[in-house]
Amino acid sequence: MPTLTPFISVSRECPFTSKEATTVISPIWQAEGAKDDDDNKADSKTPRFSQSHALDALGEAIGFSIYDFAQEEGFSGARATQLILRLPESEHYAVKRVILLGLGKPKNADQGALSKAYAFALKSLLGKDESLHTVAVSLVKNYERFGGSLLNDEDNKVNVEADVIAQAVLKALYDATYVSAESLKPVKAFKKVILITEHVEVVEKKLPFLTALNNGRALAKDLVNKPANTKTVQTLVDAATEIAQANPDLFTLTVVDDLATLEKEMPCFYTVARGNVKSDPPRFIHLVYKGKNASRKVALVGKSVIFDTGGYQVKPGNYMVTMKGDMAGGASVLGTAKALAELKPENVEVHMFLAATPNKIDADAMIPDSIVDTTCGKKVEIRHTDAEGRLTLIDAVTKANELDPEAIITIATLTGAAKMAVGNTICMMSNSAKWGSLLEASAKTSGDAVQYVDVTPADFENIKSKLDGADIRNTNRGSERGFQTAGAFVMSGAKEGTPVVHLDIAGADMLEDETSTGTPVATLFTFVTGL
Repeated sequence: MPTLTPFISVSRECPFTSKEATTVISPIWQAEGAKDDDDNKADSKTPRFSQSHALDALGEAIGFSIYDFAQEEGFSGARATQLILRLPESEHYAVKRVILLGLGKPKNADQGALSKAYAFALKSLLGKDESLHTVAVSLVKNYERFGGSLLNDEDNKVNVEADVIAQAVLKALYDATYVSAESLKPVKAFKKVILITEHVEVVEKKLPFLTALNNGRALAKDLVNKPANTKTVQTLVDAATEIAQANPDLFTLTVVDDLATLEKEMPCFYTVARGNVKSDPPRFIHLVYKGKNASRKVALVGKSVIFDTGGYQVKPGNYMVTMKGDMAGGASVLGTAKALAELKPENVEVHMFLAATPNKIDADAMIPDSIVDTTCGKKVEIRHTDAEGRLTLIDAVTKANELDPEAIITIATLTGAAKMAVGNTICMMSNSAKWGSLLEASAKTSGDAVQYVDVTPADFENIKSKLDGADIRNTNRGSERGFQTAGAFVMSGAKEGTPVVHLDIAGADMLEDETSTGTPVATLFTFVTGL
């Protein structure tokens, strides 16, 4: 995996007087009185952004008004716009170029939008002359809206604001420099990045977390992006093994590969795997992180279907493309494990489970109208072979439950219905209001887009089988509430009273460019380190 971490430091020095930085990125909020971002951005010659001490200092250093220059160029600070100033050489400063970066209006901002804006500027620098690659990035202030009530606590506002903005900028930096391990392109990098902020101590304290998070997210992205013809069950086993062997004092790894054991102890999972036991046999991966003085214990269960053809009820061709990413849930769990290995938080024990198999077709593959056993004892009526992810998860949830964790979190690219309902966000649901709220807050704090939906008793009723020989069915009746009933099916593997939070990430990973976003490593890592 490529090394993504440039040398990052934190400073409160005015970036325009730096003797080190050759490029400065200065973020600009658009004024509230200006037109919205989607209106004509350059139809007015009035610079529609607030004055700042930093821009005043720059103007004084170079001898002309930044505001007059912006007026002439029609720059407004609209989101994802930039104005570049190339400066003459001077004995008073080392800066050769300044990028005024438009962030739009504070009230319309979220962490994702801020990261995209910063990444836009950072990407524009890559490939330039090497002398420009020592970059000072100012962390914007006055971030008005994020995470609802998080910033309403005035005593905590400064810390939360600095934390949130630093996380947005670091994500942007990694998004700008990340190159998939499968790419033939060289790894892009900066020589040095200096984060400019008044809150140096807050940001410095957060840097180890953010570095670990982004390296973990990069691993998840690499695993998902790996081509289907070279990705196998062993790919996930190898990733888990590498993490465990590099950190033997923190991790233990168990991999169940005996087919007879899997068929007996995890019969529903094995049913999905039957179509490829010869070409790519299943594995049940159990990776455990145990920090010093661990007193909290949770379980993460990631869907790990290496490739999903749909089985005998095969997917149409346009739906089968990108199914190499149907193991994104498992990839996000392993990415979280890598982040834990780097940060080494104490007081927490995390059990991570991946029931890994493709869903392919041969003479022994599962067929509809079957009735199969589960680890929890329920019998499942197979209504559709393309509803296979929940069949692997229900057994894995039961196995996780045997260890009596405080809560189980399941992560899966589970349903197209979730993508249709909530778009490119995490669709979150839970049988526990308390734990659902904790995960939702973790997602919002980390910048992962999330929408919480309810699972109701009617959803569990909907998946009851009408057959005498079965208890539940692996699809709902009708076309409504497809993602809630899928969540109810997964939760059915847990004992009554066990909190389960289900994250359907079908819409949140592999977006327009069909490459991985690494969602929801940030949510999971924020959650487990915050216990």
